[in-house]
Amino acid sequence: MKRNLCFFLLISAVFLYVSCPQNEAELFQITPAVGHEFGFFGGYVTIKNPPGNTKLYYTVSGGDPVANGILNEEKPIRITRDTTIKVVTKINDMVDSHVIDLPYAVFSNKLTDFALSMRIGWNLGKTMSELEDTSNAEIQTMLSGVKNYGFNLARIPLTWNDVDGEAEGLNKAFNIAQSVVSRTSTRIFIMITFTLDQASFNGYDDNQIISRFNSAWTKIAAKFNTINLTDEQNGFIVFEAFSELDRNDPVIPEQQGIMNQLNQNFVNTVRQSAGKNKTRFLVLPVTNFSLISGFVLPNDNLQAVAPSDDQNKLLVSVRFFEPQGFTTLGTQNKWGSKAVSAADNESYIKDQFDLLRNKFTEQNIPVILSEYGAVHQIGFEDYRRYYMEYVTKYAVDSGLIPVYWDNGDFHDNTAEEGDNSAYKFGLLNRATGAPDNSVPAHKHNEVFTAIMQAVDGDYHINDISPP
Repeated sequence: MKRNLCFFLLISAVFLYVSCPQNEAELFQITPAVGHEFGFFGGYVTIKNPPGNTKLYYTVSGGDPVANGILNEEKPIRITRDTTIKVVTKINDMVDSHVIDLPYAVFSNKLTDFALSMRIGWNLGKTMSELEDTSNAEIQTMLSGVKNYGFNLARIPLTWNDVDGEAEGLNKAFNIAQSVVSRTSTRIFIMITFTLDQASFNGYDDNQIISRFNSAWTKIAAKFNTINLTDEQNGFIVFEAFSELDRNDPVIPEQQGIMNQLNQNFVNTVRQSAGKNKTRFLVLPVTNFSLISGFVLPNDNLQAVAPSDDQNKLLVSVRFFEPQGFTTLGTQNKWGSKAVSAADNESYIKDQFDLLRNKFTEQNIPVILSEYGAVHQIGFEDYRRYYMEYVTKYAVDSGLIPVYWDNGDFHDNTAEEGDNSAYKFGLLNRATGAPDNSVPAHKHNEVFTAIMQAVDGDYHINDISPP
């Protein structure tokens, strides 16, 4: 039965004062403020329990907290959309209060909704020229499997050799994108990116790099202007200016300068091609974390070519492979503060992604984590799982769209602990798109499950248990 009802007075944005005729005053601390608007990526609400024997129950889906409430354990409550948390207090299982509504909002516009619909992505990891012996049908089957296993974006890299001359690599990427996007059953986002690889650009000065870069995007944009898709379907194809810039210039201002110039030239070139590209979403890379402060979002004269579309269509991307000994080279076989005394453990991940959050996502500029991952090291699979879940979870919580780097390189079934693990990023079976399970002990499926759990789960980063 319900006890005498209390009345509730919001005395500040942070505290909820509960005044009951027969009870002493109780104070609920709620963080952040009731009515707070989160960025597009959402956030967490924490409710501190009242003192004494009073228990607090809540719902986040509009349900009745009296009948279906979750016992508050003062753990962060995940908010991903406009939500009203409903709370009620009980003493000895008897209702002690009115149902209290705690509304929270999440920022939303066309750009942020578009970014969140990508959800999580997967890198094809090889250029089109490297896949010349793989038929388009085989790649389409693989990408269909990738979709079925929860990935909603595939990133396809092109090199200068792919777009030069007969442009066989460009033609292959074009045909795959058109086929995948045209059918509902296989449709995922396709991100076309251009690789400023050392093989094509080694020894070139900045002016030569820029000239070849402009030429490449002129060709790519012109090709995709001929694509036979509806406007809705065409919206699933995204361009990224470049995937990496192999340039060992130690002078940071000069690195920032060429990064910003390439990004601006990219936007200009694509928009000037008009046609199918005049309103395409474009992705601008930050070449490394040390350049974030000097990154300048390009000017996009979208109104000049598409005056009916008044939404910003620029996103940002960044690659992340830290620490390299663990993620890439396989020279460090454990990761995490409980296993390794190093500066690049969990707190380092948070610090790096917080830079992106402060610069971009809290300004409601979406960021794509365009490449990230960890190599498979025999005997240390649980550390790989932990790293991938932790990094993916904090990325998603920070408003990043994670895109796993998969180069298709695996250990075979004869591999032993201590074998060279450098660049063994393989995760999905290239024939089916499913997590590779050819050697169950390698635990690729467990790594995949941890990644997807991090993307979809409402739990907090602190709930992830290290090995």
